[in-house]
Amino acid sequence: MQAIVIADDDRLYRRIHPTFFRKDGSVSSHAFKLGKFPDDQISVDLARLTMPSKARMLGNSPPYPLGCFPFRITRSLGFTFRYNPLPDAEEPNVTNPAHCLLLGENDDTKCDELADEVNKSVHFRPPPRGKR
Repeated sequence: MQAIVIADDDRLYRRIHPTFFRKDGSVSSHAFKLGKFPDDQISVDLARLTMPSKARMLGNSPPYPLGCFPFRITRSLGFTFRYNPLPDAEEPNVTNPAHCLLLGENDDTKCDELADEVNKSVHFRPPPRGKR
């Protein structure tokens, strides 16, 4: 696997399931959790290795709204970066050369901060509930 160097200004994409949007259209902290618990291995795509239109079409039920945020935010919260292109042993049927993981101890406060950052730049935001 090739080594990828990531800079603070590199942008990351996070696919956001439509149920993780509040009624007002903002992203909730659940976008960074597995079930009710903060995710310690957050799946993202490195923006410079893909396009938003491609990134949002991956996953179990695309197309997804797409959150975008700079790596510096995750570094400031104590996460580390691991380049993890797919396919791999866990997902042999998915091809995603931009896939990465943000690793580290996560908690509700960090999930809130990540959601706040994503709310500054969401691509393909779904319409507010009740207006679909």
